[in-house]
Amino acid sequence: MCSVIDDCPIRLEFRTRENTGAGVGNPLTTRMIIRGDGNIYMGNPTDEVPPGKVPPTSLIIDDGVLCVDDGGDNCDNAVRTQGSIYAEHTAVTEMDLAENYPTKDTTLEPGDLVALDLKNPVFVQKAQKNLPLIGVVSANPGILLGGFADEEFSNETRVLVSLAGRVLVKVSPENGPIAVGDRIMLSSTPGVGMKATGESPTVGLALQPYNKEGFGEILVFINLR
Repeated sequence: MCSVIDDCPIRLEFRTRENTGAGVGNPLTTRMIIRGDGNIYMGNPTDEVPPGKVPPTSLIIDDGVLCVDDGGDNCDNAVRTQGSIYAEHTAVTEMDLAENYPTKDTTLEPGDLVALDLKNPVFVQKAQKNLPLIGVVSANPGILLGGFADEEFSNETRVLVSLAGRVLVKVSPENGPIAVGDRIMLSSTPGVGMKATGESPTVGLALQPYNKEGFGEILVFINLR
């Protein structure tokens, strides 16, 4: 293994020479690059991501896996399928699990209740009466699913829809004060929730009370019903 330092841009390369089995080594193969912007590329740096595509100080593993083990016989003995992360445990700061959905609705913002857009399959829009309710717009989910990076929705506006966990939800006192444990349904105002009554679809359970005039926000445990 050897290293090479280039002067523009600054970078440190780690290369290997593998034996062909006939006593002759293959040409040097770059296996790792540390660039001046702090980005680290591992695996096959010939697929190096252009600088503008990732933030500085990123770690990129090409055609490989990330294994975080505690010394036991778990992720280090896994099948290790390329593109996978194996770990003993995970911990994230934020409180909900969300998924990217495409939308034509440019008015959506965190806390809005969302529904399926019946005119555009897979798309969502601000929830309103007689549309299938599916969740709430998340501001900063702990886990995000669905990138739509190279798919048919790559040029569409994306919105983060919370699927599980705790998230702030816009609410109204329209149906009376909200108590902890009340289920939250759509109010007469598109995208805004209220205390649920009857058999209407609900997005979850109130974790905080609300007894104020006008609109506000409370934490809700997402649990569609």
